[in-house]
Amino acid sequence: MSLLNNIINGWANYIFENPEIEKLAKKRAAICANCPNAVKSKFWNIFEDKEVKGVVCNMCGCPLFSLLRSEQEKCKLNKW
Repeated sequence: MSLLNNIINGWANYIFENPEIEKLAKKRAAICANCPNAVKSKFWNIFEDKEVKGVVCNMCGCPLFSLLRSEQEKCKLNKW
C-alpha cells in the first residue's frame, strides 16, 4: 500500500471507528507512549485521542492518532 493510501486509511479509521482497529491502535499507542520519538505537537492537539492526544512521531512526522490506525503502516523503528 502506498504512503498516501496509508494516510487515508488511518484518517478513515479515526473518523469511522472500528472496534478491531481501535484495539490495534490501543496496543500500538501503549508502545509509542514510552518512545522518545513521540513528541507533543500544538497543532495536532485539536484531535481527540485518549492515549496519544497531540503526539506526532518524530521519525516520520505523522500524527499518532491516524498513524496508529493505519492497518498496513509499520513503525519506522520496528517497534510494531
